Formats: sequence, C-alpha cells, structure tokens
Amino acid sequence: MSRIVPEDGSMRAGLPALLCFVSLLTLAQMQAPPPRRMVAPSEGDGGVRDTVEGIVIPPIPNVPFTAMLSTEVTRYGADGSSMTGVNQRRIARDRKGRVYQERWYIVPKGGKIKSTMNWIQIADPKAFTLYNCSTEVHVCDLLVYDPSHGLSAVNAEKGVSGRLPDGQGTVTWEDLGKREITGIETVGTRKTTVIISGTMGNDQPLTYMSE
Repeated sequence: MSRIVPEDGSMRAGLPALLCFVSLLTLAQMQAPPPRRMVAPSEGDGGVRDTVEGIVIPPIPNVPFTAMLSTEVTRYGADGSSMTGVNQRRIARDRKGRVYQERWYIVPKGGKIKSTMNWIQIADPKAFTLYNCSTEVHVCDLLVYDPSHGLSAVNAEKGVSGRLPDGQGTVTWEDLGKREITGIETVGTRKTTVIISGTMGNDQPLTYMSE
C-alpha cells in the first residue's frame, strides 16, 4: 500500500536545487557514453532480494509536483503471524516531464532500524535516458529510458482475473474506483494472487495482495 502526501514549503523550496541537479545530469550526458539497457545487478549465489512494485509516475510535461510517498508492506505467515515494513521517499516531476525518485530501504514498522537511501533515479522522456545513481557506492549508470511505459499508465486498464499458468493458482483484479487523496485524484485497483500448496515448497496456499 502506497500513500502520496504533497510536500510542505520546505520541500518546494528545495525543488530548484533538485531541478538544478537534473539539469547538471542532462548537461553531463553530452559527454557520457551511449546509454545502455538496464540490467538487474547480480546478487551472487544464494542472494535474496526484496522488491516492491511501486507507483508509476508518467512523464507528463507542464504538470510539475513534489510529494512524499509512504509505502507499507505486510507479509503474513502460515501461522497467522505478520511482519510489516515501511519507508518514505521523495518523488517529483518538473515542467519538462522529467521524473525524480528516491529509493529507500524498507525497515520494520515501529522498529529501531532507520531507513537509508540507496538509489536516486532521474528519467528524461525527451533524451530517453535514465540515470540510476547509487548513494552507497557513488556511481551513476546511464540507462535507456522508454517513456511509453510511464505514459501507458495514464490509461492503464486492470488485468483479467483467472487462473495462473500451469494451474499454479489464481489472480483476481478489483476496481477500487476514483478517490481524492490530499488533493490528488487517484484511480485504484486491487490485485490478489493465490498460489496453491506445493507450488513454491509451501504447505499452505500463499496469498499476495497489492493495491
């Protein structure tokens, strides 16, 4: 579950600096090597990596905004127990349709572990570039960006409910309708996937739900 909260004046005050950073990267790309296709970093043998499917920010020009995106992820165990993780990250779009996103680690809700930023991403729909910058190793990769994926989200339709391939389970899509959240009109859908027992070594059905 993700929630967008428009930023206060302090964030808006920082937008010129943010856009200046975007402009510097745009200038830098003239001297950068040709962009390459995105390749997921290797985790090595035995590596496990959690990813959360977040929102899509369409690169629409002349509709700038800044916001704080709050995400909460809850996992349920077979015994009925649950574990909830949270994070917050800044997102923004300028008048040229360029999109700025931060990536922060998900940490236990109410725990003592503090989330830290691990990536900054800047997408330019006109230059077809995506800068993927690691704040941990201080390295930026210049990747190919296809704005059609973001633009298609504007008129995206919900998926089709039915059985998964090879009879592994079922997927159900629900239309949650339109709702205004802190002044922003949103369109909601709920996707529920049920994996039958034995498919992934699970002794009970697994249910995944995203909204």
